[in-house]
Amino acid sequence: MQQYQQLAGEKAALQAQVDKMKKDLDAAKSDLAAMTKERDALKMHAGGSTAAIAQLTASKAAAEKRLETYKQRQDELVERFRETGATLKDVEGDRNRLHKQLEERTATFDKCAADNLELYEINADLLRRYDHVGLFTKASASEPFTRITRTRIENLVDEYRARAEELRTKKTTP
Repeated sequence: MQQYQQLAGEKAALQAQVDKMKKDLDAAKSDLAAMTKERDALKMHAGGSTAAIAQLTASKAAAEKRLETYKQRQDELVERFRETGATLKDVEGDRNRLHKQLEERTATFDKCAADNLELYEINADLLRRYDHVGLFTKASASEPFTRITRTRIENLVDEYRARAEELRTKKTTP
């Protein structure tokens, strides 16, 4: 009986060990399943990371290409800006030169207008003098002995001729 009890105790102990081992086996199986899922997830993640890395690399290459294009456009714009600045400088120089020429021509025109007015006054004076020529003036101009009036008229003619020559506009070379 003792042996039977001992065998029953051993059987119970062995049964407890078997149950414990079954629980450990189930826990190991569940751990294995969890590890397998985790490994598969890591593989997916690693595969996704590789794809993400490839995508990021392609995106970086495209961004660098766009950056290079923008740099080229910026260089072209800077070059055009410099050309525009040089052209503007030339145009400004031409404008200043033309403005100076305009001032010179305006001064010349004003002088011509003043000279023209002076010639007009000379002509008006001559017409006034000939308007008042009468019989006695003609007779005194043709006097044969002293010729005083004739000399006075010749002096006036010479004076008018000198003033007109002085006011005459000289042709300028452009």
